[in-house]
Amino acid sequence: MPEAPNSPGTVRADTGGGVIARYADYLPLTEATPRITLGEGSTPLVRAPSLERASGAASVYLKLESCNPTGSFKDRGMVLAVAKAIEGMNIPVEVRVGPTGRLFGSVTGRQIAEKLTEATGRDIDHRQVLLGTAIHEPGDFPVTIRLYREVQADVTVSVIPEGYTAEEAAALAKLGEEAAAFFAGADAQTSEAAEGTESDAESESAGQATEETPAETTDETPDEASGDDSSTDEATEENA
Repeated sequence: MPEAPNSPGTVRADTGGGVIARYADYLPLTEATPRITLGEGSTPLVRAPSLERASGAASVYLKLESCNPTGSFKDRGMVLAVAKAIEGMNIPVEVRVGPTGRLFGSVTGRQIAEKLTEATGRDIDHRQVLLGTAIHEPGDFPVTIRLYREVQADVTVSVIPEGYTAEEAAALAKLGEEAAAFFAGADAQTSEAAEGTESDAESESAGQATEETPAETTDETPDEASGDDSSTDEATEENA
């Protein structure tokens, strides 16, 4: 029991970040357990002078559990129950797929919310499912669930084609990834080969153009050239 306050009616409140944070060392938690809180716990102690007089006790304090988020002491246990319920949770969603392995449509937040409600026994609205991008193919996808205004938790949604087990769906998804990688590599090689062919064709065309270009010639005729030689001979005889 804490020391009696100096004046009657003084409220004394503990400090902390929720039951899970405060008592983590004493609770069955793992690394996968989400550290969620509603702001439960840390309810105030209020001195009750009338009860002190009636009981003859030196000091009487009341723990106001009605100050919990939902007005009940049950919030303390329920926050841990919810955390353990969604710890490492995997939500399987069966869907129809086409011949190429793509879904008919997409997995919606409403479908995920229905599966979560079935798994946890708590009503999960589809608006609480924070689905970043639409899911159009089988596989495992991380999805954030907003449990309360400032409380979120991550779960894994496994999209499984109808008629397949989870293991078969995982193998199918892996096969699809390998096929996509193969075709992407083939497309890249085809593109490089096409670029190389175009480059060779341009080089060959440039070589043919060089061979067809005529050599440069002078405008002098043979007669003009011989005339120049005669003039030179006449000048030499005159000097002699």
